[in-house]
Amino acid sequence: MLRPGRLDEVLYVGLPSSEERVEILKTLTRNGTRPLLEETVSLEDIGKDQRCEGFSGADLAALVRQASVIALTKYLKDGAEGRILVGSEHFDAAFGKVSASNKGRRTFKKVEKVNVAPESVE
Repeated sequence: MLRPGRLDEVLYVGLPSSEERVEILKTLTRNGTRPLLEETVSLEDIGKDQRCEGFSGADLAALVRQASVIALTKYLKDGAEGRILVGSEHFDAAFGKVSASNKGRRTFKKVEKVNVAPESVE
């Protein structure tokens, strides 16, 4: 429910394209420095991965967080020393736990139908 004075306009922002997902991942990870990514991790590959289809920026943030938690858990379990590095295997495991938010997708579809005039879409 929208209350007067809070949100005077409703703006529709669609889901990011694969290129935009890559840029979002770069921003979220500060170009792979936070969390620190292994050299073999390709944010390009992750952002363009079919499993990211339909992910919002929040979903991508959840993916990065989950991969980080998995890396930390493994690091502590193994009793490793040195830096904690997030690797491709951690992102693969995170994909198993994080998916595109269906509620958000349904909401996007409803808002898009209401707010995007057919003549404005070209």
